Amino acid sequence: MFKLIGVLFIFITFVLLGFYFSGILKRRVEIFRQTKIMIDKISTLIKYRAYNVFELCNEIKDDDSLYEMTFTSFSDTNSIPFPELWNESVKKWNVPIKNNERNIYFEIGRTLGTTDTEGQISSLILFDTEIRKILYDAEKEYSEKSKLIKMLGVLSGAFVSIMLI
Repeated sequence: MFKLIGVLFIFITFVLLGFYFSGILKRRVEIFRQTKIMIDKISTLIKYRAYNVFELCNEIKDDDSLYEMTFTSFSDTNSIPFPELWNESVKKWNVPIKNNERNIYFEIGRTLGTTDTEGQISSLILFDTEIRKILYDAEKEYSEKSKLIKMLGVLSGAFVSIMLI
């Protein structure tokens, strides 16, 4: 009886691992969708409301549809320059993205508030183009690998369970 329960536990563990790793791919897609929305929102707020960088971050932080953009929340903003705050926050941002993708977020932080309105908007348009490419790749990777990863979890769990019986 205990052996059967153990085997069932192992099977369920492998299945859940497959769904967990598939969920990571799905989260990457959602992060880049929200990043695209964030860039559009920043462009609009700069162009039509002339917000400064801290007002932009507060708007993003308060927007419930951008729940993955937690790096825009700063605790101490008094004596630290904005690009440093942004970079430290992006470094601490715990999300499943690659280092070259994280570099785009560093570049966004370096660009915001450093040039005039048109310069910032032009830079944001370039970042939007890069994010669209990354989003396309992330969606493609999710559609290609998600079912495979889930099935691999199920089949691995079944294989290990059979081997233990």
